[in-house]
Amino acid sequence: MAKCRYVTLADIWRYCTSNWLRICDRGSETNQARWESKDYWQIIQQSFNLFGQANGVIRMKAKQVRYDHLIRQIRGCIVSAVASLSSGMGSVAGMVKLKQDLYEMFTSEEFKDDVAKRQGLVSNIDKPSNHLLETALKMGAKIEGVEWKE
Repeated sequence: MAKCRYVTLADIWRYCTSNWLRICDRGSETNQARWESKDYWQIIQQSFNLFGQANGVIRMKAKQVRYDHLIRQIRGCIVSAVASLSSGMGSVAGMVKLKQDLYEMFTSEEFKDDVAKRQGLVSNIDKPSNHLLETALKMGAKIEGVEWKE
């Protein structure tokens, strides 16, 4: 059973040397995740135990989302989609099809669920969302103590 307590130096070391930075030998695979870490880097990765007990870390990345930037990106995607559809059916028919497809997407339960999950990541709030804690608990984490610092 996973335990979730306080972040230790060992947790930070393991995260930084395994998840954040890797030094690998370029393999024959195009997928870099499958490349083997260099021998000396594996030794560095495994030395987290020199820093004490590792309890596990859930990384929460703060994101500053600017609505106006998103709208410009969406506009560019819509222009590309209509241009792609227009080559086969004309621009008016392409816009009508895109409108229907977007309506179906916006009204789907899957879309609503995805929006709810994403809100915790892009909410621009000072305090973290509870979705990370809920996910950790579902994975079998156990709360041993709570510490809140303002």
